[in-house]
Amino acid sequence: MKLKRCPNSHYYDGDKYDKCPHCSASSEPAPAPKPVFEPAPVPQKEPKPQTAPAPQPAPQAAPQPAPQPPKPAPVPQPAPEVKPEPASADGWTCSCGGKNTGRFCSLCGKPKPEPVKAKTEGNTWKCQCGTENTGKFCYQCGARRPETAAAPEVKPEPAHVPQPAPKVNPEPAPVPQTTPEVRSEPAPVPQPTPEVRPEPAKAPTLTQEINEARFTGNLDDAKSRAGARDEGATQIIFDEIGDDLVLGWLTMTNSSGKGKVFTLTDAKNTIGRSDPENKVDIDLRNDRSISRGAQATIVYDPLNKKFFLQSAGGKSFVYVNRELVLTFNELKPYDIIRIGETELVFVPLCCDKFSW
Repeated sequence: MKLKRCPNSHYYDGDKYDKCPHCSASSEPAPAPKPVFEPAPVPQKEPKPQTAPAPQPAPQAAPQPAPQPPKPAPVPQPAPEVKPEPASADGWTCSCGGKNTGRFCSLCGKPKPEPVKAKTEGNTWKCQCGTENTGKFCYQCGARRPETAAAPEVKPEPAHVPQPAPKVNPEPAPVPQTTPEVRSEPAPVPQPTPEVRPEPAKAPTLTQEINEARFTGNLDDAKSRAGARDEGATQIIFDEIGDDLVLGWLTMTNSSGKGKVFTLTDAKNTIGRSDPENKVDIDLRNDRSISRGAQATIVYDPLNKKFFLQSAGGKSFVYVNRELVLTFNELKPYDIIRIGETELVFVPLCCDKFSW
């Protein structure tokens, strides 16, 4: 075997091929292998006569692997010859000018036009594109043939059969009704009138006594005369003060009615919770902890120009500045009156500087 190399660095057998079988180039002589230079042995000095260890053999140089020849390049295969299809008898020419034998044009891809069939009367239809067809689809654009709505079948109405007239039965003559007998109702028996017994007179309460009494002077005189009951009754005389004259005010400072104002317009103003039997002047209806009826009375003394808070003997306790009122207490400006859960601040109008 004679190894050769072409100018394109392809190796081949020179005894078998005159030219490179890969690229058909002329051959060149293969380069001679480079000589491998081995280093000359270094002379060793003679060792001294000593008991030295036995000399070890020098390591041999590893042999270099021989260069492998390059893999041959793949041989290009000739392209297969494309034989033209034989022209068939049904060749057709497209609208673009291309001549074709198949179902689609080789130049523009349009489908082969179908031959126009002979027209048949009553079976042809015209497509939206303007082509007349006889089948179910348009051979030019492929649109489906519109279905014609079949005319509804008209059934003849059956002949009208005259019905016999219904027999009319004569109505019976009305039977005269007898007048019902009217019975007179018995006269009502008078019931005896129940005896009305007079209710025993109730003893007047302290509030009623104060409302019915008239007081003149200060409360010390009234207190001294309260124990003595001349002729079975205590008489307290108040000076008459005109109605609707403002004497002072009570303002609510807590609960849901905070800020509500009550006007004192009478010499005696009752405080409590109203009910159908007992009405009060200052009604604290939203406070359920207060008993019904009058629980206290504010009295104005026009002679001495003083206000007093008197307990009305109710079930609810009355306080002035957190002190329990058992009989009466003199009120000062901005005193805090507490009844139940409600607190009222007292603001007078009549005082030493002014009075009606």
